[in-house]
Amino acid sequence: MMRVEVNGSDIKDTEYVNKKILLDTNILVYAHLRNSHHYGSASSILIASLAGPLNAFVSNQNILEFFSVMTNPRKELRNSSKVSEIRDICNNLWQSKKLGKLLPRGSSTIEAIRLSLEKNLVGAQIFDCLLAITAIQNKVDLIWTENTNDFNHFKDFIEIENPLVEDWKTIVLNSGDEENDSS
Repeated sequence: MMRVEVNGSDIKDTEYVNKKILLDTNILVYAHLRNSHHYGSASSILIASLAGPLNAFVSNQNILEFFSVMTNPRKELRNSSKVSEIRDICNNLWQSKKLGKLLPRGSSTIEAIRLSLEKNLVGAQIFDCLLAITAIQNKVDLIWTENTNDFNHFKDFIEIENPLVEDWKTIVLNSGDEENDSS
């Protein structure tokens, strides 16, 4: 058994369990890179998402971005995983019954273009805009990302937080109820 804590409190006792949370791609990436300085926190977040009690979501865009980042030979991630292993991780995330999935609605693309023009967004910012629109249309309360600045344009519509600044830990409970910190 495992228990996830944030800032010394069981995740079950926090305000986060009552919110719909979209996990940005960087959380997924850090959770799968053991040499990342955010590995412990990101993996604890993902564990709480996959096993409960977080009401966490990913979009099809997050899964594609994760696959892109993790298989890009130009990224210096020092990731030894094979493409087939990354594909399997993507499949497992997408097929997880606990981790919610968000899909853009039919109007999401046009709405993202409209909002991008209104906010003078260009280049890769448009993909963050589409992700924010997808979250808003699916009634998500909060986007968790390390890159909060990427979503500053959408603060009027949705809450943005960096959960990686918090102290996350996964506690492994032995059969004798002794705790081992695995972060």
